[in-house]
Amino acid sequence: MMGEYVADPPFLSQIQLKKVMIMRGPTYKKLILNLFLGIGLLSQIGCQPSPSFREEIGPAGNEYIDPPDPAQDDSDQLLTAYGQFPDSVMAIIERLVPGGEASINHWGPFRYTVTKSFAAGHTNKVYVYLTGDVHQILYTQGEYKERPGRFFVAGTQKPLPPDSIPALLRRQVDRHSGGAQVVKAWRAPSDIGPTFVVEVVGFRDDDTTAFAYRLDGTLKTVSEARRMRVGLKRKWTEEDIEALLGKYRAKYCVDSVLSRIQSVPYVAEDGFRFIVLGDNRVNRDVWEMIAKSISTKEAVFAIDAGDLVDDGQPEEYDQDLFGVLEAHGRFNFVPVVGNHDIGDDGLAVSYMTSFGANALNYTFDYGNARFVILDNCSRVTDWYQQLNIADIWLGDTPEGFHKFVFIHVPPGEIEKWSYHAMSGEKSRRFTDLMTRHQVDHVFAGHIHAYSTASYEGVDYTITGGAGADLHKQYGPRGSVHHYVIVDITPEGIQQQVVRFIPE
Repeated sequence: MMGEYVADPPFLSQIQLKKVMIMRGPTYKKLILNLFLGIGLLSQIGCQPSPSFREEIGPAGNEYIDPPDPAQDDSDQLLTAYGQFPDSVMAIIERLVPGGEASINHWGPFRYTVTKSFAAGHTNKVYVYLTGDVHQILYTQGEYKERPGRFFVAGTQKPLPPDSIPALLRRQVDRHSGGAQVVKAWRAPSDIGPTFVVEVVGFRDDDTTAFAYRLDGTLKTVSEARRMRVGLKRKWTEEDIEALLGKYRAKYCVDSVLSRIQSVPYVAEDGFRFIVLGDNRVNRDVWEMIAKSISTKEAVFAIDAGDLVDDGQPEEYDQDLFGVLEAHGRFNFVPVVGNHDIGDDGLAVSYMTSFGANALNYTFDYGNARFVILDNCSRVTDWYQQLNIADIWLGDTPEGFHKFVFIHVPPGEIEKWSYHAMSGEKSRRFTDLMTRHQVDHVFAGHIHAYSTASYEGVDYTITGGAGADLHKQYGPRGSVHHYVIVDITPEGIQQQVVRFIPE
């Protein structure tokens, strides 16, 4: 089980934390660490969070999750084949994307994705509830992937009077929406030709829903109209991305960061500290507060478990990630790629421009521990090849070393996380590898909360609370903005959680 600091009351104060830190090692080591981090003498009074939050530091562990609703529990029988959907749900899916080869994945409580593949070479992925409500539809054609509102540059839309919609598209809209009222239409360019968007009221309660089509009537994407209208700020070339983000690479590329980490003296009797956080996208105020707090904790490095930005766009890296790190990040920043970091094409160009070409999967040692970072989000690296490499990295870990593994999307074998996790063989192969190598701890993000579990002898932690909107089912100790402190001492692994409590 995970090591914990014993605290009474349940959260350690800043003063208590400082006492623990002082007892862990001589003052000169902390001064040396600060010099190697290039930040001078750190404050000894702790960070000063935003006035709307109170920082509390307490022991690790949160097994809690809200119990299922007994009235609905029996209705969420896990479906494994397309034909098992209720007839009413099948009718809606077939009305939207008829025919094709269908496969399904469990997406969450009462929720599934249905992927339809067609002989013409395209696929539609339908996100559907067992009630029949459709959340969204995505579109893929070869290497081209399209999400609602991400296929055009904002400002390039051209309005269309509803009575000027081509007859073929009008018939498609009437069929797909069940005759819902058309309230707006427009067209916009995309990389595979013009797209016609028709907005209707009455398809899904009182919301306005947008249907996006190719000129030949092929349905591409469906979503709430407000999401469809967003658009990209601009189209980025690789040259543009390099011009914007290349300036950060010398400081933040993984090779440079690991070199700085290795230059920090390690004293075995003192041990060392690192920090884990994740999902700092979306809420810059919270992310700034957390970065400031981490900078006071005198860690050798901080590992971010992914979703560093909201949508993988270069300007988000520049403004929201590096803008905060440059202003407040007085620590060595070690990245893990998340699904929001890889861009619309899944190639993680902005991520690799910032952190280097080898920043998707890599390993390093510090002190008496081995750290393995894997990519289970991008299209750049094959997952099973990565597992083969990780097998080698973990297998040749020096005797007596702790083993830590970091991914973004957690494994679905842990049932309470399965609604937002890897599934099938991809997940099973990973957890089997972790168990076989007796990994000390696996950290992941993706779920916006703090949650812990043990599976087949390995401890797992979700830390996804550094800024993204929180998942609500993990209780007061879990559904909270936070990060995790990990201390490696001669006595073993000890963890604490830094929580930010709204006031």
